[in-house]
Amino acid sequence: MGKVKSVIITIILVAAILVLGFFSTVSFPWGDIQRYNSFIENIHLGSELTGDSYALIYPEGVISAADYHSVVDDETNGDERDEYLAKYVQRGGVYIDKEYLGYEYYEESETYSSTATDTEAEQEFKDSVSADADIISERFGDLGLSSYSVSVQDDFVIKLTVPSNYTYAAFKEYDSTSNSESSTAVSYMFQYLTMSGELSLRTNGDDTSTEFKSTTNLIPIKYSFADYFKSASYYAMGGVYAVKLTLTSDGLESLNTIILAYSGDDESAYFYVGETALGPTITLGEDGEITSNTIYFQADDATTARDLAAILSSVIQGKTLTNVYGASVGTSSIEIISATPVMGENAAICLGIFVLVAVLAAIVYSIVRYKRLGIVNALMILIYALAMIVAVMLLEIQLTIAGTFTALLGLILLVAVNSFVFEQARKETQAGRTLQSSVKTAYKKTWVGILDLHLVLIIISAMISLICVGEIAACGAVFFIASVASYVLYWFTRFIWYTISSLAKDKFAFCGYVRREEDDD
Repeated sequence: MGKVKSVIITIILVAAILVLGFFSTVSFPWGDIQRYNSFIENIHLGSELTGDSYALIYPEGVISAADYHSVVDDETNGDERDEYLAKYVQRGGVYIDKEYLGYEYYEESETYSSTATDTEAEQEFKDSVSADADIISERFGDLGLSSYSVSVQDDFVIKLTVPSNYTYAAFKEYDSTSNSESSTAVSYMFQYLTMSGELSLRTNGDDTSTEFKSTTNLIPIKYSFADYFKSASYYAMGGVYAVKLTLTSDGLESLNTIILAYSGDDESAYFYVGETALGPTITLGEDGEITSNTIYFQADDATTARDLAAILSSVIQGKTLTNVYGASVGTSSIEIISATPVMGENAAICLGIFVLVAVLAAIVYSIVRYKRLGIVNALMILIYALAMIVAVMLLEIQLTIAGTFTALLGLILLVAVNSFVFEQARKETQAGRTLQSSVKTAYKKTWVGILDLHLVLIIISAMISLICVGEIAACGAVFFIASVASYVLYWFTRFIWYTISSLAKDKFAFCGYVRREEDDD
């Protein structure tokens, strides 16, 4: 390659790294009221870096001490105050409707028995809340969160805890829109996953000319929903997020019968959990039947699609809640509280500094060990770091401390692979080969082993990402990206090595190699 071409390629590469590096790491004001947030500030972070969001949900018949005293302590409430005093009894830090604890209610006098007449009723209530907590925990497990917690407090209250899923910009309130969107997403998640009741398919039509139009419930009550639908799962492709519903053969036949019954009508069927309507709808009366046993319902975003898939999957499997919690989706009745990160407000900054030091250490090692050839490796390290930032941001992988160390393992892999090739080339030059021949021989001798290593790592990381859940799955996804990047940069290193070294007069000195000269006898 000519020196002019080498100079042009080098300038383009360095310029691209500088531009991408600037937008990836530097944030700055944009106009009077806006701010550009760098790529790294738009990565969603785990709970140890930006804290948790939690809420306390109360089953019907249970109220908090604060709600109780807000009425009872206000003497101006009159009749409502007297009703609360008669109706509720304290259990730990909450107040319970006496009817749920086995008290007998006398309608004529509007009073309750002075003591509980059925101690089993109270225990059954406790057990039902505990069983509901287990079901809700399973629903959260389907979301792929890096961490979550579902626990029972005071025997009757369920506490839900999930990562706030803030970006650093949202956490520091540099981006109030993202902050609000994350909080709203958590609120909707809690409301979706605590829905009570069976799944049904309904229409609001009032035409009674057919069997199906005579009732709002399109699925006959004698059948369970599992007889019609096998499963519900989250689906994403090309920026489109959806819920994938798989029908049984009976379900496909029945759904087509319902559609044909509404032929010519402008009507829709709605999925309900209990008395709450969900987003997915089926348009009835459309021309043609459904030919596939798989149907898709598009959602506005990935979070909503995951929430819908989790609640639908749960109720299809017959896992319904015994008690009623909260209110309909879209209300703000569930109070979301944000907790400070366990590792402190500056945990993300400290982690960022650590990563920066690790990257700089890898660059310094490369330059010290391989002289100007180390600059080539340094460029690969920078490209790797920027590629990881962009990939994690675009794929919306929630980055945790474990995920960050996983990315650093990928960096170690890249540096180790390049160092292995460099050392192999050094041995070839010491054996008397030219530098160009040494590089070709080094890559020829190492590429099979390096390919095998990367294939094994890619397969393992892909399996971890697909099979595992939570933080382990996220780490698998990160290492999958890291392994692919490492192998691609392994070959790109050769091209840049050849390009930049062509500018040097003494190519052995460029690499820090010493060629052994053979004496002729």
